[in-house]
Amino acid sequence: MAQEEKLSGYRWMILFVVCLICFMANFMQYQVSAWGVVVMTTLGIDAGGLTNLMLMPMLTAVFLSIPAGSLADRYGVKLVVSIGMVLSAVGGFLRYFMINDFTVQIVSMFMIGFGIAALNANLAKVLGSWFKQQTSLAVGVFYAASCVSIVIAQAFSTYFPTLDVSYLVAAIAEAVTAALWIFFMRNVPEGEPMPEPEPVMKYIKIAAKSRGVWCIALAYGLTLASTTAYCAILPSALELVRGVDTATAGSMA
Repeated sequence: MAQEEKLSGYRWMILFVVCLICFMANFMQYQVSAWGVVVMTTLGIDAGGLTNLMLMPMLTAVFLSIPAGSLADRYGVKLVVSIGMVLSAVGGFLRYFMINDFTVQIVSMFMIGFGIAALNANLAKVLGSWFKQQTSLAVGVFYAASCVSIVIAQAFSTYFPTLDVSYLVAAIAEAVTAALWIFFMRNVPEGEPMPEPEPVMKYIKIAAKSRGVWCIALAYGLTLASTTAYCAILPSALELVRGVDTATAGSMA
């Protein structure tokens, strides 16, 4: 109990901003699903193209996670995630301004994934530094924010008057989130030293030799891919096959 009292009260601000980044990342991804039919019509693509758009932010994590973790050890989590968030905000506005170009939409969705990929790669560092023995609680809140954002994106994105407006609001909100991170994030609580850099390659080699790690990664990857593909297509299928209106289809999904 004494240790818990020593935890900085500022940790709740850190958790709020971290959860907001997670919320916006999922919202910007899954609002594409909610507007599926409109997106396909606007870009002249089929369900496969829509799924590709949805998967782009996840593809970002494939390429960025290890470099983001390594760079954060050297330069600090705040700087690395700040750069990622700025690029995500740029991607959000690019998606809005070039809404009729499929190639640009692919690029913008990839950029939108930069912020959350950089954060996820360093989530244990951030929450562990600030919450210590309460890290499990903080991680639970973080993933709850992720689920809530998906629900809100599917259920309420289409209540905006047009796809353009929906994208613009999301881009502005992402820019505000980036600003909050830049202004309020601190790498460690006051008075604590920066954590020592970890031997990343050493740990990668250990993980690569573990059969359990590979099984968990494969199961998680397949589950995430199938769930994302399902959520991407279902609202559009309800509209096109069952004649359900856009808002109701998003809520049902």
